[in-house]
Amino acid sequence: MICSIFKYFNSDFTDPLRNNAKLADFIDDALSGAKNQGPYEWEDFTIFESKYTNVENVRQEVIAIAKKYPAKNPKKRWCSKEGEQALRDLAEKLRNGNFKEKGLE
Repeated sequence: MICSIFKYFNSDFTDPLRNNAKLADFIDDALSGAKNQGPYEWEDFTIFESKYTNVENVRQEVIAIAKKYPAKNPKKRWCSKEGEQALRDLAEKLRNGNFKEKGLE
């Protein structure tokens, strides 16, 4: 039952993020603390897999950035300053169509 709820939630949650420009805006909003995101949207994005390949590939890249650039205090930050810059770079690549999905390089 719980898995079904998560699958349903995940599908609804990632539907609006299906294009790269919206994914880039979502990353930028998370970094800036934009008020248009709910308090758990970033956490949900990083935890729940997406049924959309492009969204899932970006989600995996976001997780890889956090692992490569961990926060010194994870309770206050999601990743280090270097990681935040890597996320900004990822958003820019998504906007410019330069994001290379793993396995497709």
